[in-house]
Amino acid sequence: MNILRKIIAVVFIVFLAIPILFSNILAIGLTQATLNPSLFADIPEKIIAQLPKLVDITFTEIQKPEAIKDANARAWVMAASKVKTTPREILEKVGVFTWLQEELSRSLAETGKILRGESSAQNVYLNAVPLKKALESKDIDQYLAAVIQNLTACNAVQLDTWKTAIADQGKEELPACKPTAKIFSDSLKILKSDQAKIPDQILLAEGIKKVSSTGLLPFLVLPITFIIFGAYLFSSVKKIMLRVAGIAVFFGGIFSYLAASSARLFSSLVFNPVNLNLPSKNQVWSIEFYQKIIEKIGGLLSQLTQGVFAPVARLSLIVTALGVILFGLSFFIKETAPAKVELPAPKTKSKRKN
Repeated sequence: MNILRKIIAVVFIVFLAIPILFSNILAIGLTQATLNPSLFADIPEKIIAQLPKLVDITFTEIQKPEAIKDANARAWVMAASKVKTTPREILEKVGVFTWLQEELSRSLAETGKILRGESSAQNVYLNAVPLKKALESKDIDQYLAAVIQNLTACNAVQLDTWKTAIADQGKEELPACKPTAKIFSDSLKILKSDQAKIPDQILLAEGIKKVSSTGLLPFLVLPITFIIFGAYLFSSVKKIMLRVAGIAVFFGGIFSYLAASSARLFSSLVFNPVNLNLPSKNQVWSIEFYQKIIEKIGGLLSQLTQGVFAPVARLSLIVTALGVILFGLSFFIKETAPAKVELPAPKTKSKRKN
């Protein structure tokens, strides 16, 4: 009967209490991360500030012969590489980076304020008007015209493809060749019409409300209570009960800490194209190109994952320390031995004398 009780206790702790503790630590920690002002303000601002550099890195990488498999796409890239103005410079000039820095940061900061209760619940919008103005700039048209000038003239078949692409509203892939001035002008009009379809206000979050991490703390107490109950099932002896509970809480905390600590490795594995089994058929970019870009943006992924999982790691360490404390307390518990009940000595019958 006692061994059956211990088996039930082990199953209860290992397969129910510890997994619930693990998942609740992650949930509470990630909720705390969303309430951290740096997640919606400082971190995006730092990432956006590095985008110009990343654009340069990406443009340099795609010019390498092994980066692009598709010959047509490679021709477009090589034509763009001969233009004096780089993609980074044109994006800076028309104000795309400024729009990201100001409008996107503002929208994300507003989201953080609502989640922390500093603003009333509402929808959060991204103002796309500055972006639309940037894309409609004549500087963009001049840059595209300069790229076109670095291509060879289109043959009859390629000209027909350009005309088909214009008729299909840009759905057809454009061949890397220089069309006539009329065809190029018509293609710009299609591009402008597509940009005009971008809404002035883009909905980022709908009906978001205040989130409180303190309201989730009972969800942390619950699995620990489960563990203590399971430890009691395992043994009613206080020393053993505290040791079992301490070990279980310790492992629940250490598992979640390891999960948070390995988040950077996990994210790099997820975004690794080799592990994603990307199809090689009709693939424009090579696997090597993806790997190079992921390697370059590793610092950004690290900043983001550290900001998100840092509260999880801190909470995990607290839970782990609680497990150590419970285990340590078991050595200070003194069990009182049950009082011995002395039975009365049996009476001896005296022998009669004859």
